[in-house]
Amino acid sequence: MASPSVSGGRVRACHDLSDGGLAVALAEMAIGGGLGGRIRFDGDLFEERPSRFLLEVSGDIGIGKVVGEVTKQPVLDFGGFELTVAEAREAFFVWERLL
Repeated sequence: MASPSVSGGRVRACHDLSDGGLAVALAEMAIGGGLGGRIRFDGDLFEERPSRFLLEVSGDIGIGKVVGEVTKQPVLDFGGFELTVAEAREAFFVWERLL
């Protein structure tokens, strides 16, 4: 269903919500892209939903629900809890070393 938007260049980035949910998907996208994000979501930010995706889009693509926005400032805002993208990157490196 989203393929015309992907081929048309309106989907800029995509991440599944299977490992760590919305919060982890946003953090990984921000680390990869060097941008920040602001999430406004009333549900469980860490709920893992393998069949759902977080998309960064340009304009309305006619599917899904808007849960936030991309920010140029490299800060992740989870509706009251904030951390910088650098802090998120360091947390991922620490987590990986523990595995």
